Amino acid sequence: MNNFELDNKKDESVVDIKRHKQMLRGKEVEYAVVSRKTADVDSLLTLISKYDTGIDRMMIQHCMGLFKRAVLEKLESGRAVNVLGLGTMYINAKLDADGNPNLSLGFTPSPEAAQAVKNIETVVTDSETLQPEITEVYDLQTKSSGGTISPGSDIRIHGKRIKLADYEDSRSFVAFAPCNKNGTITETDKSMWQKVYAADLSTNKPSELQFYVPKFLPEGTYKIIVSTHFLKNGKKAKTAARTCQSEQIIKVLQEQ
Repeated sequence: MNNFELDNKKDESVVDIKRHKQMLRGKEVEYAVVSRKTADVDSLLTLISKYDTGIDRMMIQHCMGLFKRAVLEKLESGRAVNVLGLGTMYINAKLDADGNPNLSLGFTPSPEAAQAVKNIETVVTDSETLQPEITEVYDLQTKSSGGTISPGSDIRIHGKRIKLADYEDSRSFVAFAPCNKNGTITETDKSMWQKVYAADLSTNKPSELQFYVPKFLPEGTYKIIVSTHFLKNGKKAKTAARTCQSEQIIKVLQEQ
């Protein structure tokens, strides 16, 4: 949260918004986060003083303190409080597992306050993506990335943000998902995919994974899926894993 000082010039009416993407229950969702700029008491006093009210700045500050005290007393008595027509502060309650209420404070803005922000100019920028990306599937045995591999082959996947968590976890894996000639995955039951976990990788980096193709992988066409909940600095996502698939269709053939 950023505090900022107001001078005697009108504030720039611009709101900075970051657009984020996240995988939730297997689907990509977008959400926005507003960069909050908080006007503190001193900045409000400066703004009020410019109106030339004829009231001493210290007296305005004293009145603001009295108003704050009165609002807190009403809240402590269990009342909702209308704050100068800007909105209503009220008490919320949620029951815990034992049925005991936990109290918190809510706020409902008035129509006048809500209208004040309707026409503010906004600047929307995209946040850095956290989605993994596969850029190449390279067969170390044939020294090619032509899309044909054999069970037992040593392959290397290049990409971005593809590192798996450092332990076996159902959300974090490399998988071979059967697909048709158009690249559409035909087996939607993920439990049927042939998977490789972090413990099976000889290289596990954000830009590179290396492992042996499962020996019993049937011949056919596949998309390689990377599913990971690994974040930067060793952190792991608490939400659904982020996934990506190879653009290239991978053809698996038994060695002749």
